[in-house]
Amino acid sequence: MGVIIRQGSKQAVVKIVGVLIGFISLLLIYPLDHASYGYAAFILSAATLLTPLLAMGLSQSAIKFFPEYLNETSDRKGFIWILFALHLIPLLLCGIFFYFFDDSMYSLIGYMGLDVTLFRENSTVIVIVSILLLLYMTITSYISNFGRIVIPTIINEFSYKLFLPLVVLGVVYGVVQKNIIPGLMIAFFAIALIVLMVYLAKIGGISRKVDLSFLTSRKLKRIAKYSLYSALGTLGSLLIFRIDAVMITGLLGEVSTGLYFNILVMAAVIDIPSQAIGKIAGPIISKSFNDNNHEEIQLIYIKGSINSLIVGMLIFLGIWFNLDAIISLSSKPEAFFGATQIFLFLGIAKLIDGLTGINTHILLYSKYYKFNLLFLLCLGVLNVFLNLVLIKQYDIAGAAMATLISLTLYNLIKLFFIKFTLDMSPFTLDTLKVLLIGVMVFGLLFILPMPDSVVLGILLRSILISVLFIGSIYWSKASIDFNSLVDKYTKIIIR
Repeated sequence: MGVIIRQGSKQAVVKIVGVLIGFISLLLIYPLDHASYGYAAFILSAATLLTPLLAMGLSQSAIKFFPEYLNETSDRKGFIWILFALHLIPLLLCGIFFYFFDDSMYSLIGYMGLDVTLFRENSTVIVIVSILLLLYMTITSYISNFGRIVIPTIINEFSYKLFLPLVVLGVVYGVVQKNIIPGLMIAFFAIALIVLMVYLAKIGGISRKVDLSFLTSRKLKRIAKYSLYSALGTLGSLLIFRIDAVMITGLLGEVSTGLYFNILVMAAVIDIPSQAIGKIAGPIISKSFNDNNHEEIQLIYIKGSINSLIVGMLIFLGIWFNLDAIISLSSKPEAFFGATQIFLFLGIAKLIDGLTGINTHILLYSKYYKFNLLFLLCLGVLNVFLNLVLIKQYDIAGAAMATLISLTLYNLIKLFFIKFTLDMSPFTLDTLKVLLIGVMVFGLLFILPMPDSVVLGILLRSILISVLFIGSIYWSKASIDFNSLVDKYTKIIIR
């Protein structure tokens, strides 16, 4: 668990710094032109939805089959070329499918009540960005096999969060035309991909030779089967997590998408510790299943859950009690109308996701990975239906409500399934301790009077939340890993 905490905490720090940069853009830049921001968000979300079809789950196979590749070959660096070669198959199949059935797809989009013209005019850029994203995902997954996740996170978190605000500012001040945003996005992701390949070469993850002896007919069948299920599972996941932005654009327009994505950025901060732990835990869980070491997986499951919940709840409390004050500091506060309600639904959804820990990774790398596909597709379809109904009835807040319902059901189903099939659970008495401490701190902050000054109020509330919550968690000894981190950084500060 030590490497998970070290790499996970480093990635979390990188992501939090990236989020701080994002917050500045969210408050001061994006409100100036929610339409341009929403347009870029739409392209990225649509490309992300297309990615699992083009990738066919090969980014997950980069982790799943890497331990076997090491055991069966003498060259641990050549697996990346095998992955690239395998990518050509789904790309070719999808190209043929889109060529013959594009009209049918646009008819389906129109049947759902979405803006067909918007999708048709941006189809080429969506496909190109999707291909760049799938290569980026595969290389990032492959790098995690070497225990490296921090540098790819820096490339991903910092670069895009600097790029997009500059583009929006360029549109605001007339330096950039809105219609060249797609071209700029393609250039950005292409450069990011090149940088990532250079980093992979630097850490010794690329070989000049390719050992194809690994790809026996039996192995190819296993990889194809697993990749197909993973791809459909990823698609189902995106129908839960990404379809909202696409549907808001199609139903309500780009301005509404810009507002929704701004709040989603805030809520996504809560999910940072869970994502960081899951990213580095994936290869370890895969190896543990390969070695039949279920005790190691159970330990990661428990510790991943409690640590994600602690940090996630701290972030949730900090944003919730300061949200109105933060919005008042925006360059255009009126652009955030209804933000509080949207954040509440999305924030609770992210907390539940962190609370249930790394159940997705456990299912994905276990022999029960097929069931993950079933759960995802069922709830993905449910989420599409909920978005269609709730967005029309409750506007943008309806999309947040749909996400909360779908994500909660998805995690509950995985939780019970893992318990009954693998006899594993992430919950202990420490989980109850953290939840009770969170409720008590929430109640105290709710009744305590605060100064009228916006800045002073933010500082006072943040200090109180940090002292009360962190102090109580430390005193309760709910997480040895969390206490160790507090001790480590306390010593650094004292020095």
